[in-house]
Amino acid sequence: MDDIHIDANKVAVGQSSIPATATGIANTAVGNLALRDLTTGNSNTAVGDQALRDNATGDNNVGIGAGAGRENASGN
Repeated sequence: MDDIHIDANKVAVGQSSIPATATGIANTAVGNLALRDLTTGNSNTAVGDQALRDNATGDNNVGIGAGAGRENASGN
């Protein structure tokens, strides 16, 4: 996802943040590559360059700052 994308299930601001194919709900990503690998994870908030980048299925995660939680792929 490039630039800004907002729909009923997600808010994505930043290049390649939250893929358009993600089906998780209530996710917010602000920053380049934030929540980049998200697929079905719910209620995640990522703020910062590559914050929660690898989180695909984890729920209820918060990553604030560059690289925060970057390698967390499925933890809740």
